[in-house]
Amino acid sequence: MFVTKETFAGFLFFSMKKIVYCIVIWVLAGVTDLFSQTVIPDSVAVSYVDSLNLWEEKTLATDGRLYSLVYYSDSLLTKQEGAEIYFYSNGARKSMATYKDGILDGAVEAWYYDGRIKRHDVYDKGEFIEGTCYGTRGGTLSHTDYRKDAVYKGGIPALYSVIAINAQKISLPDGEPEKTGKVVVRLSIDRKGVVRDKSVVQSLHPLYDAEVLRICEHLESFEPARRDGDAVPCFYLLTVLY
Repeated sequence: MFVTKETFAGFLFFSMKKIVYCIVIWVLAGVTDLFSQTVIPDSVAVSYVDSLNLWEEKTLATDGRLYSLVYYSDSLLTKQEGAEIYFYSNGARKSMATYKDGILDGAVEAWYYDGRIKRHDVYDKGEFIEGTCYGTRGGTLSHTDYRKDAVYKGGIPALYSVIAINAQKISLPDGEPEKTGKVVVRLSIDRKGVVRDKSVVQSLHPLYDAEVLRICEHLESFEPARRDGDAVPCFYLLTVLY
């Protein structure tokens, strides 16, 4: 059979189109599988667990799947105690850490979607002792921190600059002296670093509390908290002194 240059070029073009098409389908399948592993947090339920003598913060996805379980020693959810567990979409554990008096204490472990070990760290009263991160093929990787807390963009100076710029004089009733002390506000920050909610956890005076909550309306976004490299929702305690 005689094949002309034009016929061969057409065959080659058709073959390349099939290859590219197959590659695109393969990549999209991989991306779809990646997203199917991810649980997007949507709602939070808090309850007291008698058997643990701890407060449980349970975060669920929009479809009801479990996203995380975090335990606290106080009802205001300011100090973590016990387990912190994140889950994949199939219900398998994604990571697990243990806290004591609000700091990491004990083993910190993370797994890939298929159950293979991804991380094994050891902490002692907040101090990192040792740890290993593993690749998808089982070899070791450069170690990274498991926990990174939310940070206001621009750092603490930028955060308190916003507070100073927007602060207004508080007018107390006649004869009532100015107050000295602090107001502590708990900010609820989502995976994108946006402040979604705020509440006073340590009050100084109703007018001072209201002023700090008003100031918080001017806050911009944070660098989100991370667990094993993934952005997670978190609480942030903001203290304003008077």
